[in-house]
Amino acid sequence: MTDKQVEILLIDDDRQYLFLHEFLIKKSNLCQDPVSLNSGELAKDYMNKNYQTDRQFLIFLDIYMPNLDGWTFLEFIESSFSIQNIKVILVSSSVNKDDKAKSKQHPSVIDYIEKPLLLNHLKTLQNQLF
Repeated sequence: MTDKQVEILLIDDDRQYLFLHEFLIKKSNLCQDPVSLNSGELAKDYMNKNYQTDRQFLIFLDIYMPNLDGWTFLEFIESSFSIQNIKVILVSSSVNKDDKAKSKQHPSVIDYIEKPLLLNHLKTLQNQLF
């Protein structure tokens, strides 16, 4: 992911988690300007307008959101775009083993994290990706 511009998206319907996760991403120096979106619909619109093959996307995605949930958003991006430049980390309050198993069926998903994100995990992620 180092050769191209990386854009970080935070997608969660809980504004408190969005605020916390944005703060932690900035503090970890992973990114200073992540894009925060509070619904799957906004995320879908954002990707339709901003997806470019010369960009890398790292998406922190909540699973359970009203209307367009994380699973539906995953299916959308995997069927609409080249996932070569899209990496997804599911960030969920769900501890359901079925959700973790289902996440492994999606080639764009690189990790499954139970909320909240932690600073040390983001720093480890930064070392792995960049």
